[in-house]
Amino acid sequence: MNNNISTGNLYNCITSTFGNRILLAPLLVFIIGSPAILLTKLFFYIQNPDFLTRRVPTISKAAAYAPGYYVFCVGMLIVCVCIITTVIFVYKLYLYRIDRLSLPLATERKLKLAITIGCSLCILAGLSLGLLSIISLEINDPVHVVLSILFFAFQSFAYIFDTLSITRIKKLAAINHIKIDNMSLNGKPQLCVILSLLAVFYLFMFLSKDSSLFSDSYFAHQLYSVTEYIWANLAFLYSALYYPEIKNHFFKNL
Repeated sequence: MNNNISTGNLYNCITSTFGNRILLAPLLVFIIGSPAILLTKLFFYIQNPDFLTRRVPTISKAAAYAPGYYVFCVGMLIVCVCIITTVIFVYKLYLYRIDRLSLPLATERKLKLAITIGCSLCILAGLSLGLLSIISLEINDPVHVVLSILFFAFQSFAYIFDTLSITRIKKLAAINHIKIDNMSLNGKPQLCVILSLLAVFYLFMFLSKDSSLFSDSYFAHQLYSVTEYIWANLAFLYSALYYPEIKNHFFKNL
């Protein structure tokens, strides 16, 4: 009860301050996040052309030095705020959909628990992203690495919980012949599967890129870096897929 009240108060505060513009938050995660990563790497390539002959830089490596550091830091801090804002909208959207289903109390509690876990993980991912953008490899290598791992882990599991929750709601709505407006999978389950597979592969590359499994170390690091870049951009895209639902549901109330 207290959790719902606090979430509602935060929602009212945000919407009353920013109005309809706040509905762009899911899109801004992708629109700001992806170019920020691209610009960060571009600045690093311009300043360190010889580095590419030895190793392909990861996002963290490219973001460790100015001016790329400032681009990445500002960009990811904005993305962090947009992720948390998006989660608030998604959480309220889920509560509305659950209320429409009129489920048995036990089923409702389980579904709300799964949603709360998924949204909490996403908020933790956003906070981890914000912190790792400030604490670069140059400032504190071990802390940055831990925060990077937490971001990937929190975000991956958040998408899994989100996909399981929305598919469960859609199934329950179909069983009970209840039509819920503005509810669409919109490719999220498929993207969740791709992100999960990429996350597993990325973890494998993280652990094995310097091992004897790869005869060509440069290729291994190149594959590792490309996987990280693709995963990060697709993760930002997942948030943008919620924009049509959030816009259509909340626009009339702002």
